[in-house]
Amino acid sequence: MQISIFQDESIHSYLIRVLSCQGKLLRPSDLYGLVSLSGVVNAAPKLDSEHGKLLSSYSSTFIEKLLCEHTPLNSMHSSELIEAKDYVLFGKRPLREELIPNGRTQLRYCRKCFAEQTFEHGVSWFRLDWLFSIRCVLHQEVLSHVFSHSTSCCSASMNILDSVLSATSGRCRKCGGDFWKHEKSLYINPDYRQNYLLIKQIYRPALL
Repeated sequence: MQISIFQDESIHSYLIRVLSCQGKLLRPSDLYGLVSLSGVVNAAPKLDSEHGKLLSSYSSTFIEKLLCEHTPLNSMHSSELIEAKDYVLFGKRPLREELIPNGRTQLRYCRKCFAEQTFEHGVSWFRLDWLFSIRCVLHQEVLSHVFSHSTSCCSASMNILDSVLSATSGRCRKCGGDFWKHEKSLYINPDYRQNYLLIKQIYRPALL
């Protein structure tokens, strides 16, 4: 069954939802290539071959849309799509390293967006624009890191899988506190603001 993608959803978010729906998110290592153990995402995710097979039946049109509209790359030449697909879905390095965008950042979210998404659609997802900013453009509030060393509700430490599941559900995986009581808003020391890493959106000519 092919899972639909939301218009403003990032590729990282979509792949996380695919793995979750297929029962493939059982331990932190299952997020390998999507989110690091410390909550960092690369501009282009990279699944292992076993997880990539879950999307092998998806249409080429959908994969093209996934790569061109839901990543920091706004479009790619048709000659690049095969290499990009092989990298993202099967972890194969492309012949041209410059094809894969550089950049990494902490996975972030807006709890108000998650609450609204869940209420309206029954599921939450990470917006693509959260990779490029520290503020939610819809609610004009500072975003929250998915991963933190301790929760606000019970001061517990959580691994990255528990952190992702707590963020997307709004319920702490340790104490059960709901409505995002575990959330910690992003804080950046003004003296080091320039060192906080954000992913830059890369513009290329339209698909040929």
